[in-house]
Amino acid sequence: MFVSPPKHTLFTPQERAEMMGRALSHLPNVKVEVYHGLTVEFAKHIGARVIVRGLRMGSDFEREFEMGLMNKKLAPDIETVCLITKVEYQFLSSSLLKEIMSAGGCIDGLVPEVAADALRKKFKKEAIESGI
Repeated sequence: MFVSPPKHTLFTPQERAEMMGRALSHLPNVKVEVYHGLTVEFAKHIGARVIVRGLRMGSDFEREFEMGLMNKKLAPDIETVCLITKVEYQFLSSSLLKEIMSAGGCIDGLVPEVAADALRKKFKKEAIESGI
C-alpha cells in the first residue's frame, strides 16, 4: 500500500493497511505492506513479477493503461494485469462512500465489514466533535 496518496484520506496509511489485512485475512497468500515511492520499484524490491490493478469504469482504463505502459518502461520484466470489477461495484468511489456516510446513509455490503465499522466510528467521532 502506497504511503503518499494523491488525495486526502480519512485514515492513515497504517490504519488502511490494518483494515486491508483484516479484510483479507482469510487469504493465506496475501500480505499487506506499507511502502514509499513508486509501485513498480516496490514490486522489484519484493521480487514481484506482476502488479494487479482494478478497473471500475472506462475512465479508470485510461489512467491504468498509461501507468502500465510507464511501469513496462521502468521495469520491462514486470507485467501489469487489470481486473474488471463486478457490475454492482462499478459506481463505488471513496468520495461517494464518504458522502453517503456524512449524510447518515448505510454502506453495508458496499465495503468489507471492517471498513464499514471503521467508517461508522470515524463519522460518529467527527459528528460528536463538531457537536452534531
